[in-house]
Amino acid sequence: MNRFNWTYLADNGKQHHVGLMHGAESGHLLVYCDSNIILIDFSVLDDKTYTFFIDEQLCEISIEKQSNGQFLYGFEINKQADTPRNRLRKKIERKHFKQSLMFLAGIIAVVIAVTYFMVRQRNIPSAQYSQVQLRDQGKEVEAKILKVSPSEVTYFYIVNGTSYSGEIKAEDGSIVVLENGMPLEEGDEFMVTYAPVNPNLNKIDYNRPTKKQIGLYRRRAIRQHIDLNPQFDSLHVACLVDIAYDVKGIKGLADIYFQQASPSDNPRNNINTYHRLVRDIPFQKQVDDRCWN
Repeated sequence: MNRFNWTYLADNGKQHHVGLMHGAESGHLLVYCDSNIILIDFSVLDDKTYTFFIDEQLCEISIEKQSNGQFLYGFEINKQADTPRNRLRKKIERKHFKQSLMFLAGIIAVVIAVTYFMVRQRNIPSAQYSQVQLRDQGKEVEAKILKVSPSEVTYFYIVNGTSYSGEIKAEDGSIVVLENGMPLEEGDEFMVTYAPVNPNLNKIDYNRPTKKQIGLYRRRAIRQHIDLNPQFDSLHVACLVDIAYDVKGIKGLADIYFQQASPSDNPRNNINTYHRLVRDIPFQKQVDDRCWN
């Protein structure tokens, strides 16, 4: 008599003991679960498979006859058959599979994001990051214009005895007149902000000319006015230019410099703005008080 035993652990954690007794010569077969007999068969002398349920779980016991006349016995759960329990199992497995895919996708997304951030941090700072560096850590130094061309402007500045350079590309093909109204020329000086940890990171500010540069603007305005109005002596012209600067700042110097420009050529500083400046009563009063005495 051949005897075999298996232990089946149900989903609820309960153990079931499955046993088999099989007469090798008679072929009589008895299968039981726990203390209950679940099947009896006779003259089982060839391969055969039996199915039965334990707690809605489809179970199979297989008998296989070997070439030497011995028998092999097996017990397993049938998870492929179309049963209510297997349908529920497949539904749960599909749900878990989707959840696993979503979790894996989330992990991959996080890894990609972290990798991208780390790589970006190691690369040249972005324009936004550069601006933050200059704003929070920047120091100032004077910079001088080296070259003015239709395509770009180059300048240099010195930090701790080392020379650094920068350039600005022209978007419209020319950089001629600044926001303050005066034309940009080689040798002009402006303040530049640089990052102490990386002085190559910089930004020039055309709205902040040096004290020397303001003097250059004054001399250019005087020279331009004398060239266009040779009847006035240089002292009188210098007086007019100083009053223009006192009244309107650098934009007043620009009005004098571009006093013959048409509004179409220079909308900000032209013949009209010049006339409004010099014909203004407070301006004329200062001329009478300061330039004719």
